[in-house]
Amino acid sequence: MSNHNLTLASPVWIRFLENDIGTKFKSVDISGNKLNMIPIPILNSSINLKNLRACDCQLNRVGSLLVLTKLTSLCLNQNDLDDQSFENLSSSIQKLEVAFNHLSYLPSCVLTLNALVELNIANNRLKDVNGIGKLVSLEVLVLDFNILVEIPEEIGELKKLKHISLKNNRLRKYDKNSEPKLPPCLPERLFTDTCVDNIALEGNAELRTSDVLLFPSIQLFIDRRKRTKDKSVAGGGLTDFELFGLP
Repeated sequence: MSNHNLTLASPVWIRFLENDIGTKFKSVDISGNKLNMIPIPILNSSINLKNLRACDCQLNRVGSLLVLTKLTSLCLNQNDLDDQSFENLSSSIQKLEVAFNHLSYLPSCVLTLNALVELNIANNRLKDVNGIGKLVSLEVLVLDFNILVEIPEEIGELKKLKHISLKNNRLRKYDKNSEPKLPPCLPERLFTDTCVDNIALEGNAELRTSDVLLFPSIQLFIDRRKRTKDKSVAGGGLTDFELFGLP
């Protein structure tokens, strides 16, 4: 049903309620239509839905998804969602994509997703990611193209975190002799308390590889990266540039 110029008034949504047809769907893609919210018949009938894509739909609000108890993947990229657009999300969600929207902070309903493994919230307006430590199952975190200057200490609560991407933000340069003294934009707990072995930092204008190598406990990350890197890539070598994507 993607890219069919559908609106909320289109009769196709009513068919989800006819003869329980909605219960037969496990994946639904309504991307590229002219909607401002996910059609109610989908929410009321698709009780077995596992994957829902609603990208580039002009969505400005997301109704309660609690009824979708089997939903594991939700993609809402390229919409008009902001901090007030969300109600409740299904606790079963493991992968959430909300890139290319207008979020300035992490919605409270997102921070309740204890099963969330992958979060892509790139290309928004995030100034901070406070509360991120609540997503204890998170393994992949994509924060590219926001306006972040630092990552909070609570990132260390994400014991399973393996990959974090922070491309094209405003991460500040680390100067241990600065006055007033500022902590590194990437806290020590990211290296000591998580499993992270992939960090993407390119596009942060103030940062250079030499700066990042001054971060406390960075050597723990480097050693972990060396152990896990596929030796078939780049001839088995490992350069500083490959570590962070920085000059």
